[in-house]
Amino acid sequence: MTVVPDLAPGSLDHAMLLLQGRELQALVESLPRVERGSWNENGYVVTGQSPAAGRRVRVGTPVRLSLGVSLNGGGPWRRPPNYTYVPEVRAWSVNAAYGALTSPLRGLTVTIRDADASRTHSFTQGILVLRTLPAAGSRVRSGSDVVLVVKRFGR
Repeated sequence: MTVVPDLAPGSLDHAMLLLQGRELQALVESLPRVERGSWNENGYVVTGQSPAAGRRVRVGTPVRLSLGVSLNGGGPWRRPPNYTYVPEVRAWSVNAAYGALTSPLRGLTVTIRDADASRTHSFTQGILVLRTLPAAGSRVRSGSDVVLVVKRFGR
């Protein structure tokens, strides 16, 4: 038996670390839509959970997470360069990749596509990037949209 940690509100990456530390799984039924997200968003944040924090459960139990889009109140930022390169973010957590692409130093926007949208299963490692469109290393204009294709990993 283990105790469910308090995950909400909090970052998705931090929630995954806490769940891994307690040998629990995550269950996310759907990802909030992100279309052309920019530096004023930070990716996903945990807004709710079930079972509740403090409940005793069996090791391996899935904890259902509700996600929202986290807003960033920072800025104003310097104007990004006219052109930039898409960084290699394959196998990064969705939030880390989102931050790398939308950094004011790059000036890109991000659209997130869920490769697991038709299936719901529990996972242990996190929501990770499978690939980017355009591909890593591509030279693009600042302000261009990069699609992150993501999937839940670890069963």
